[in-house]
Amino acid sequence: MKNPENTALNQLLANQQATAADQAEAEKLRALIAEKNNAIATAERALPVIDAMTNERQDLLAAVALGEKTAKDIESFDQDRAEEMRKYKSAQDSFLAFEDEVVQMVAGLQRKLAEVEARLAKHQDERKGLLQAMLRECAESAGAEYLVAAEKVYQLY
Repeated sequence: MKNPENTALNQLLANQQATAADQAEAEKLRALIAEKNNAIATAERALPVIDAMTNERQDLLAAVALGEKTAKDIESFDQDRAEEMRKYKSAQDSFLAFEDEVVQMVAGLQRKLAEVEARLAKHQDERKGLLQAMLRECAESAGAEYLVAAEKVYQLY
């Protein structure tokens, strides 16, 4: 294989380089998608927990129903917890806006990943034909070299 301009070999090498580049891009996209999904989970875990306050209010309402407490007790409770509820609602609104933006971002990243994976599949499909063409070129080149050498040997005898 003396031909440095081996077209099939160059095509095969270009295919391998494109495959490597697309594999790196796919890994980058997968990592970014995972990072963004983790960011949503982390932000959700950071939301204030109001379960205890909700349970406490439910217990207070039950006590009113039983005649143990009055509506004034509920009003007092609600006033005391109003600031906590405002903070919770503000945090929840911020989280929902953040989540919506990240979900859209992840959807875009997933579309890009699908494009890259389609290119990878195309490279894989092309590789077999390129490898066959390269081997055929090598065999033809070796055959041509053999014929030249055989012709020289023949002329010597």
